[in-house]
Amino acid sequence: MVTIQYRPRRKTRAVILHDSHTGPEVTNTLEHLRVQGRQKGLLDVGYHVVIERGGTQHMTRPLDVMGSHLPGNNFDTIGVCLAGNEETGVTEEQMASLFCLMVGHEETAGLPLLGHYEIPRSGTRRSGCKCPCLDMNKLRYKLFGRETPQP
Repeated sequence: MVTIQYRPRRKTRAVILHDSHTGPEVTNTLEHLRVQGRQKGLLDVGYHVVIERGGTQHMTRPLDVMGSHLPGNNFDTIGVCLAGNEETGVTEEQMASLFCLMVGHEETAGLPLLGHYEIPRSGTRRSGCKCPCLDMNKLRYKLFGRETPQP
């Protein structure tokens, strides 16, 4: 078994939300992302947390270490990936799990929640679909009662 040495993060400025760009045919998103990551040269999943459609959270790396989910922003953000895509949307179970993650962990409580596409220069996918494929203002309003990220 390989032991992965993660680099600690000194500060955390935001939680960055992604989606897995997978349809309903992918039933084990974590394993799917692991295979994709290894094909890109990663030792494991680059996100800190993967939330399956049923709401199960997979902590793939400690929240206080650097991720590998958004080049140029990995040193001060936490990466969270929701299983799904524009077709599947976000489930109520994922919403509840994301809310628990955002308010129930010392490392994430009070941090702004941003979509990958809201980060300058990260843009949209080549297909034109934003990542995550959902309206972040509506998501933040549903989760926290406000549309804008908390500073």
